Amino acid sequence: AGFAGLATCWHLLLHARERAERDGRGIAVEVDLIDANGVGRGASSTAALLHPLNTRGNLSWKGMEALGATLELMERAAAATDTMADGPAERNRDGDGEPTALPPFVTQTGVVRVAKDERDLTRFERIRERRGDEMDLRVIKDASGSNGYMWCSHGYAVDSPRYLEALEKACHSLAGDVSRWLRAEHGFEAGSTRVNVIKERVDSLSSLRGRPMQQQQQEQQQSQGGAGYSGVILCAGAAVGTLGSFPLKLSETYAVNMKHEGQQTASAFDFDGVENGEGPRPSLLGQTYVVRPDRGRAIVGAVHSDDPPPPQQGLKCLNYSLADEEAEASESERADLLTMAQKLRTKASHLLP
Repeated sequence: AGFAGLATCWHLLLHARERAERDGRGIAVEVDLIDANGVGRGASSTAALLHPLNTRGNLSWKGMEALGATLELMERAAAATDTMADGPAERNRDGDGEPTALPPFVTQTGVVRVAKDERDLTRFERIRERRGDEMDLRVIKDASGSNGYMWCSHGYAVDSPRYLEALEKACHSLAGDVSRWLRAEHGFEAGSTRVNVIKERVDSLSSLRGRPMQQQQQEQQQSQGGAGYSGVILCAGAAVGTLGSFPLKLSETYAVNMKHEGQQTASAFDFDGVENGEGPRPSLLGQTYVVRPDRGRAIVGAVHSDDPPPPQQGLKCLNYSLADEEAEASESERADLLTMAQKLRTKASHLLP
């Protein structure tokens, strides 16, 4: 029940509503979101950097379309929780599809890809020439012309827990809309379309076969032509290893949430050309990334474990304060966290002193 699971739930409900309105007949839809830890407790619980680029700074396939769709979903989630004006998301967009108003859990930071050498700068110039009509790009060099970076305005820092909380509420709200329409137009019972969040571990996909829907009577299922789910969509993330054998390599990933106290330290690069007054500094893209939701905080990632973790490890996302001696971490976990935090500091030190 993270980014993928909740977004899929939203689109299933939206498809049901659009089909009902188009065809003039409705089908009650029930969606069970099954997660051992509940909504937003896995890898989706950390701050996210939303942008249309790959790690080398080039535009990903369908990158701008995906960015626009994600921002629209975020706007709809915010509208469902009364944190933005009600109404269709298109009302908050300008002619280029960019939002003119952002939800409170999204901050536009822009994103920077720092050049390692002159070849990178040359490659950035080629990207700008090819893609400059699709997105807002600048290539900025120092006085020598041998150092610099590429900046893209389409970078957003996302407060993931707040977004997922809003998206869960939006799914429940949309299910209520569909139920009210079905009741008014076809006499369906109230609550005929619903979303159920079930905190439960699933050990195998076969355990879902023939399982009745949550809160739905067995005889009602049989009257519709059989019991159990009509379909199962897997959005398990790191927990996928607990569901069976898949051609995937699991890896533990570490990120550090750093808070800055006292006077701001200057970056190793001059971002004055792309910073906006007292607003957030640009987020940084690369093998090491830095998400900067505000000037006093940075999330730095990511490093990976050398050895694949046991599948059960994917069921939990550990969030510990390294300064808290009372944190609920074992001695070995704490040692691993400190080791990985130091690796991250070393990797990011040239970007974020």
